[in-house]
Amino acid sequence: MAPERCRFGYDVMEYVGRAMFLEYHCDADIVKELKARNIQISVREIAFLGKKFISYLALAHREAHDRLRQSMVKRGGYILHLDGTCDGDSLQLVR
Repeated sequence: MAPERCRFGYDVMEYVGRAMFLEYHCDADIVKELKARNIQISVREIAFLGKKFISYLALAHREAHDRLRQSMVKRGGYILHLDGTCDGDSLQLVR
C-alpha cells in the first residue's frame, strides 16, 4: 500500500527509517539491503524517505502527546540524560 502519488509504500519508508535511525546504516547500505529484497531505489530517494519518516514520527508523537504524558506520569516519570560534551555548531534536537 503506497500513499497517493508515491512510488514506495509505508513499509519501505518504515524500513528506511529503522535502518537509518535505529541501526545507523548509511544511505548506500540501505540501497544494497533493499536491492537484496528486489526493491530498486536510489540513494536520493533513501534520504527523502528518511526525512519523511522523521516527519511522520514527529507528527505521531505530537498527536499522542497527552497519552504519552499520562503514561509517563503513571509510571513515576522518566530519567532524562543530557550530554553537553559535543563541540559547538553541532545539530541539536530541541523542543
